[in-house]
Amino acid sequence: MAKERGANADRLAYESRLYQEQLRSLVEQATSLDMMEVELTSAKVTLQNVGKGDDSLLVPIGSGIFVKSKREPKEKVLVSIGAGMIVEKEIDGAITLIDEKIKENHSLKETVQKNMEAVSKKLESIEGETNRILEEMNKNVRTSQE
Repeated sequence: MAKERGANADRLAYESRLYQEQLRSLVEQATSLDMMEVELTSAKVTLQNVGKGDDSLLVPIGSGIFVKSKREPKEKVLVSIGAGMIVEKEIDGAITLIDEKIKENHSLKETVQKNMEAVSKKLESIEGETNRILEEMNKNVRTSQE
């Protein structure tokens, strides 16, 4: 019986490590989705402000470096549609596309959050079962010493 409890404790410890790793992965996904939302919101605000004020822009080229540029009079922007493809869109169309991506991002965040909650509950269950087994093992050790 003691060997069986020990084996169960080992199995639970292994499962706990797996769920902890899964939870860490889900937290990383949630963080990435949060960063994506900030980027999308920033792009949306920038597009909404294009055309207000003068025609000068600062264009990021990477590593915190910007190039001063002038906006062309037409109200179109270039939008990546994936797989290295870029299309020209009206600003309103680009904003609509960003809004769709924000909605999709929210949906993904909800799914990740639900998965995090499920994994957390499973970890709590494993912890409770592990504590119960350890208490039984300690109780048996005390009674055998008496």
